[in-house]
Amino acid sequence: MGGVPSTPNNANNQILTFGAETGGAPDYIVVLDQGNNKDSQNVGTLDVTGGTSGYTFNQTGDFFYTIYGANDGFGNGNSILNSSGNLATFNVDILQANNDNTVDQSIWDAGTGGLEFNNTIAFASNAKNVEIVNGTADINGTISLSNTTGSQAIVFASTGSTVNINGTVGDAGSVPSAMRGIGTQGGTLLLAGPAGSDLIAGEQGSRRTSLEVQGGTFGFTADDSLVRNATFERGLTLTSQSDIQFGDDVGGGIIQLNGSGNSNRSEMNDVRLYLTNWNGQTHDFSGGNSRSGGGTDQFVFADLENNGVAVVAGDDLFNVRIFNSGTLFYGRAVGRTDLGAGFIEIVPGNIAPVPEPSTYAFGGLLIATIGIAEWRRRRSKRLATASE
Repeated sequence: MGGVPSTPNNANNQILTFGAETGGAPDYIVVLDQGNNKDSQNVGTLDVTGGTSGYTFNQTGDFFYTIYGANDGFGNGNSILNSSGNLATFNVDILQANNDNTVDQSIWDAGTGGLEFNNTIAFASNAKNVEIVNGTADINGTISLSNTTGSQAIVFASTGSTVNINGTVGDAGSVPSAMRGIGTQGGTLLLAGPAGSDLIAGEQGSRRTSLEVQGGTFGFTADDSLVRNATFERGLTLTSQSDIQFGDDVGGGIIQLNGSGNSNRSEMNDVRLYLTNWNGQTHDFSGGNSRSGGGTDQFVFADLENNGVAVVAGDDLFNVRIFNSGTLFYGRAVGRTDLGAGFIEIVPGNIAPVPEPSTYAFGGLLIATIGIAEWRRRRSKRLATASE
């Protein structure tokens, strides 16, 4: 393909722009083949600006990109930008790095075309937090996000983005590779990896993964029936009104926060939190019944504080709202002694009033949306029954 940009191996700040190629009938496939006994191609920014059918970045052998993120002048290290309107696909390992002290975070901009990563994304020890913005990013590697270097980087789905993680976060093998954290900053981050295994792996020693929810939606894919498990060895930090999303009537799974003590415990800070698509085991509060959660969908904590006060079994959480069987409930903490002393699960408690539209407009009229989804689900079931 004529005009493909080239760069020396040590070009940490160079911006590679794809979209202005010349030559006949380019197929927009870029093959990384370093040669010269070099494993890594250093790049400041991969900038995809053109193309008629998208770009595909392939590799040969064990070659990979190390992306540093070129400073945009606003404290961001732009790492991957896709403004082409077409899908940019990466069939190549990527190491996110940054040694620029003037950069606070790295930006991956999916644009309208989207980003697709089919190999492992790893983080160097000096990597900055990553914000994925403006579109859809599918992270499909078997080990989707990995950290073998002690990086403190956290990956966020930021405003305007939907991030689907279709593999595992970290590797449960012999090398510690837990992520420092994943979360949302106004976007949507969904775990869509394989059922039957912990999607948050690699928890060894001090290398543990946290969940930081700062607005937006975190959870599982809403429209499939797989039951998944996401166990974090650090805690939840909730700082802005957000959603925790489970699956359909059958799917969903367990979100468990095992962090405890000092900086590892979960903190809700009295922030409004909605649990949507919840299909767990409700608790009989009338007495004489020992059922206490443990159903298909579970939201479990080893150590939870709400506005600085420790949450214990029996507490009502008026900032937590759970939509279940057509009704909105306040959250209530119930004991999970089967998991260990002090573990609680949040399940529906007392019926809560439907909030004023202004209080949930951030989620696109959350309750109205849930109601429509529930009506569609029931209608589809009636039609299916009638056709039998």
